[in-house]
Amino acid sequence: MSFVIEVDNGYRIVKPRNTYWSLQELQDLVGGYIERVPSESSHVDIYVNEEGLLHQLPLNVAGTRVAGHYGHAQAHPMPFQRIGLVGPVAFIDVKELNEEQEDN
Repeated sequence: MSFVIEVDNGYRIVKPRNTYWSLQELQDLVGGYIERVPSESSHVDIYVNEEGLLHQLPLNVAGTRVAGHYGHAQAHPMPFQRIGLVGPVAFIDVKELNEEQEDN
């Protein structure tokens, strides 16, 4: 099951139009270019807006907490990042990604 957590702590279950997510669908979920967030999960890929910090998107407290549950390495942020994820956070079931997307 795939879902998105919004910055207002709301969430929604999402499904691809076809068997697998298209790049455009993933971009629509986060409102821009996608960036895969490193995590230890082998069941879920986490995506955020690649330009979220540049566009000063708000901190997503709930999305950051759930990402932590999936093993997001919050303890090692890049020097330019705030601690936490910004903007909508998409949690995508890897079964809904084709092999090409998993490698990106």
